Amino acid sequence: DAIITCSRFCQKVFRNYTEKPVHYCPLGVFTDIFKYKKRDWRPIPGNPFRWLVVGAPNSRKFSILDELAPGLVRKLGRNVEIYFKTTGVDIESHVKDYEFIFEGFEYEDGIARSGSYILDNRMLSNEEMAELYHSSHGYYSLHMGEGFGLGTLEALATGLPVLVTDWSGTQDFCSEDNSFPVKTYSGYAEATLTQEVSYWLPFQGPVLENAIERTVEVMTGYPRALKKAKIGASEARKYSWDRAAKTLISIIKSLDSPPLNK
Repeated sequence: DAIITCSRFCQKVFRNYTEKPVHYCPLGVFTDIFKYKKRDWRPIPGNPFRWLVVGAPNSRKFSILDELAPGLVRKLGRNVEIYFKTTGVDIESHVKDYEFIFEGFEYEDGIARSGSYILDNRMLSNEEMAELYHSSHGYYSLHMGEGFGLGTLEALATGLPVLVTDWSGTQDFCSEDNSFPVKTYSGYAEATLTQEVSYWLPFQGPVLENAIERTVEVMTGYPRALKKAKIGASEARKYSWDRAAKTLISIIKSLDSPPLNK
């Protein structure tokens, strides 16, 4: 009867392939859990700037982090910390592709540290995730395409300065007013479904040089970055799960289809 999708980006894509109505119903954030936190940071010894990354360790999520993170660590050493949060990953299968993160780690209870890198592979509750956002100073969302970007929205809700690829789903709630969009370049990547089936997909990737510039902008002007992030937290609060549910119900009720109107 219809398609319901969570971002205007996906809505536009689907409209190219169907005559059915395509409705927009954004996802949400638990506003009572992922609360705004007032932050402070100064570049003093023993107080590293923590950049948080949340997501699966694949090219779509990590994109340029294998170039950006090592350079940042070489420059700042112990004054910066890159915290990678993923869940239930087979670490051994990723070591070769992401040696800059995984090589040299010693794992204990799902979490490990290697110099300025932390890898957290635990299953965490929403409350524990909120604590992790609150313990961080900045957030990297340098994706190559998001249908929505739920982790990015959660980070925004807590008042984190967010560096985000200026493309796809995250554009619904991230702008220059409330975050730090990173310029993009166009490319194609091969997606494999099975051993016999693969195809090429267009993507927009974050420009490394601009990501570096925006990283420096946040870290050298942190009070200004926090003012922008506070605007982001207010924007994120508009995307509650209560609003998402009400929007979904409203869309379903509007559909002129007997099975859905029973």
